[in-house]
Amino acid sequence: MSSSPEPHGASPPSADRVVLPQLRRTSSAHDHIVERIPRINIGHQVVPDLQSARHTPTLHADRVAELAKASATLHSPVQRMPPEILGIIFENCLPVDEFSRAVLSQSPLLLGRVCSHWRQVCLSTPRLWTSLSFHFLETDLDRTQDEKRVTRALDTWLQRSSPVPLSISFTDHRIFQKETEVLIIWLLLQIRDNCALWKDIYLQFSSDYFIQLSALSPCEFTSLESLSVHADHMGWRRGLISLSLDLTLADRLKSLSYTGPDRVVREELLADWTRLTEMSFQYDLHEAGGESSTLSRHFGTLRLCQNLTVFSVGIGHPFHFYPDDFIVLPCLHTLKIRRLSRRSHARTIVDALILPQLETLDIDSAILVGWDGWNMRWHGRQFSDMLRRSACKLKGLHIRDVDFPNEELMRCLANAPTLTSFSFLPCPRSQPIGDLVDYLYNGPKDAPNAPARHFADLQKIRLGCAHEAYFTPLAGMVESRSGAGAARAGVTRLLDFELVFYDFMHDNHALRRVYLDNFKKRLMHCADDDGKMIVGVRVEVPYNPAYITIREDGGHATI
Repeated sequence: MSSSPEPHGASPPSADRVVLPQLRRTSSAHDHIVERIPRINIGHQVVPDLQSARHTPTLHADRVAELAKASATLHSPVQRMPPEILGIIFENCLPVDEFSRAVLSQSPLLLGRVCSHWRQVCLSTPRLWTSLSFHFLETDLDRTQDEKRVTRALDTWLQRSSPVPLSISFTDHRIFQKETEVLIIWLLLQIRDNCALWKDIYLQFSSDYFIQLSALSPCEFTSLESLSVHADHMGWRRGLISLSLDLTLADRLKSLSYTGPDRVVREELLADWTRLTEMSFQYDLHEAGGESSTLSRHFGTLRLCQNLTVFSVGIGHPFHFYPDDFIVLPCLHTLKIRRLSRRSHARTIVDALILPQLETLDIDSAILVGWDGWNMRWHGRQFSDMLRRSACKLKGLHIRDVDFPNEELMRCLANAPTLTSFSFLPCPRSQPIGDLVDYLYNGPKDAPNAPARHFADLQKIRLGCAHEAYFTPLAGMVESRSGAGAARAGVTRLLDFELVFYDFMHDNHALRRVYLDNFKKRLMHCADDDGKMIVGVRVEVPYNPAYITIREDGGHATI
């Protein structure tokens, strides 16, 4: 397509193009600008290239600027990229962390604000609209606009994500209100009406809304792979009723996480237990949620989950379970146990389990569940007995923020010689860890000639202590498992070591700083000697009071 003038007598230009007429050139400066404009096509308009521009007169200054900008834009590699490739790049820019649901929801909106071309690519890429999250905090007091925002967003995501399955998260930490119940009813009806479009569903709200879950029973969730339903703010206001959640038609469901309402509600949870590979009962309970009856009512079904690989459970009020035999889960490799109340006891579930393939054991405590005192234990030998009974090859043992006496800890370590990752953050924070450090350094006391070889594969260690007296033996233990020390002992070198030091003194004592600095230097020397090791020291100041300085000035106290 040429931009030179048509010869005399030639047919007029076709309707699908516009030919710029030959005009007269004026200044050399303006000619320099025109010479830099390459030949490009914008729609059906022909822009003069360098040769034709020399024979055309002056173009208007703003027109020249517009054409130059369009030329630069179209010559950008991103703009020349096919929309399909650009859409794939956008998909890979989305965060994949499981805790980033809110960010995932915002990502397509942010990408679409860059330019009109990116917006069109976003609108035509359904995979960018496959995650939607709503999160309401206790501080969100104004609920008047909630329904409008949720309905508009959900309609938009349903339209733009189709036919790709969609993941939705709805979390409301606020107490019951009627206007929010209307919104939740509408949301559940939308989930039911579009049951074939959901891949992951996460719901967490007050137990007073749980009666509305009957709208989902039964639904043909043909694409559903993960379902999480959790009660928040326990306390039922409607008296004794029955609740049924039927998931038997969800033939692709692999992960089920559920925390039902309190014990005054008769609930029934139906699912194809043999298909499940991940299950959680009461584990994700909100800190203000209290206790539910989920575990006591459904713990017996655990023996049906023969394909289960991950089991997370929160132990609340004690209950009695009398099985005819142990519950054997042959495929389970990860067990997570969380203490929810001071009345809970580990024997509730641990005494019933045999886990021959167990590799990771996580034990922690919910918020506000503190130390009970030396005479009130929430477990005895349950965990060490389970490890011994299962005869498993434990790889990871992680104990955090829960009362765990040294005697039981030593017994657990004795039944886990194949550990590769170990963390222990004691509660109370002042719990002595001298025996633990000596065990990691010198091995068991009954085998003094086999020190570090007792944990020959240990690669990651994270410990917490509250006294600087442990710095020296800790440094010696790390030195024996890094660099030349590890080679002499015949063990795997440490890849990662972290110490959390709880400073209760609330002052800047010079001698404590010297001890801490020397400890850091020894760790850094280990890391430099090894070359690949990562070391870290984090100082926490629990219960540190905030003091307000008051100064007497002219008889008046000023802050």
